Amino acid sequence: MAAKTITLELDAYEKLRRAKRPGESLPAVVRRAEIPGGGITAGELLAY
Repeated sequence: MAAKTITLELDAYEKLRRAKRPGESLPAVVRRAEIPGGGITAGELLAY
């Protein structure tokens, strides 16, 4: 699997670390995150 290295400010890293569940990796936390404004759906595009 390919990987990317990112840089986070300490407060962002701590927020990510606090969201971690026992036994969960930081990439798993990011994968389950709800990111608002992540784009539009095909239905929204068709309605537009």
